[in-house]
Amino acid sequence: MEGIGAGQETDGITIRLLDGRTATVRIGSPLGSPENRLSIGQLEMKFVDCALNAVRPLPDDAVRAAADTILHLEDVQDVGEPLRPFV
Repeated sequence: MEGIGAGQETDGITIRLLDGRTATVRIGSPLGSPENRLSIGQLEMKFVDCALNAVRPLPDDAVRAAADTILHLEDVQDVGEPLRPFV
């Protein structure tokens, strides 16, 4: 597009409009990246959402029990335990 320029900066994108004004958008690290980690609550919600929308959805109580087991792996005696609801 003639008259419109876009320059990339290391911390954002700047667009120059036809009238000479510029607009800059700075984009941080995406949610879930090492620099912007999900909270435990967000991670649990994501797990539950994925499990409930699977090809073979599990009952809600089984999904929540699996999520709780995974979040407390240090207390699990058998490492196969968190996977049992999914087989």
